[in-house]
Amino acid sequence: MVLPSHRRLDRDAPADVAALQALHAAAPGYSRIAHGRDPDGSEAEETFASLPPGMTLADKCVLGFFLEGALVGAAELLRGYPGPGRVHIGLLLFAETHQGRGLGRHALGVVQELALGWGCPTLGLAVLDGNPRALAFWQREGFAEVRRKKVQGFLGEAIVMARRAG
Repeated sequence: MVLPSHRRLDRDAPADVAALQALHAAAPGYSRIAHGRDPDGSEAEETFASLPPGMTLADKCVLGFFLEGALVGAAELLRGYPGPGRVHIGLLLFAETHQGRGLGRHALGVVQELALGWGCPTLGLAVLDGNPRALAFWQREGFAEVRRKKVQGFLGEAIVMARRAG
């Protein structure tokens, strides 16, 4: 398996914004599960800009994963959320043509190394209950359910999960 390269995506670089929007378009199943619709063109800007209360853009990192120069995946990360020593994975998304190839596991390893470098030994995330494939992935990777909650703007319940990084 060829492993993707990765780098931080720049919200001020039009090419990165366009590539991230194209990635969302190449993974419409996520938007259908999360919002009940196909991607509408706003997803890249939302990925770069959305923040929970108390967080700033300095706390956010959007990583891109590339094969042969093309963006095939992305991870949205929040350092210090929901508290010190934690990294929240807001999104881990791969183009549907690249899913099921072990790239998510590779990306999680990159995220884990980054989290540990930031001094954050705990990883957290929320997966929608309408996404059993994603839930199974996170469970295989050692994440355990912490609680369930409704999240405004998303369909179904969010299953909040966590595990140690490392």
